[in-house]
Amino acid sequence: MTLRIFISGLLLVVWALINSLFYQPITEVFQTYSLIPSAIVLILCCIHFFYLIIKDNQY
Repeated sequence: MTLRIFISGLLLVVWALINSLFYQPITEVFQTYSLIPSAIVLILCCIHFFYLIIKDNQY
């Protein structure tokens, strides 16, 4: 799971840079194209974390 989180974080950073340079400049508009994938990844990581807690009684 740690590798998946690292890879998704790296992809989000790359996407944010591409978005900032070519699609939505930082100084002009709010960057919704970067916010939406980041929010989805964060929600999926939280769901997976709580699923592991409920399933395995880890904490």
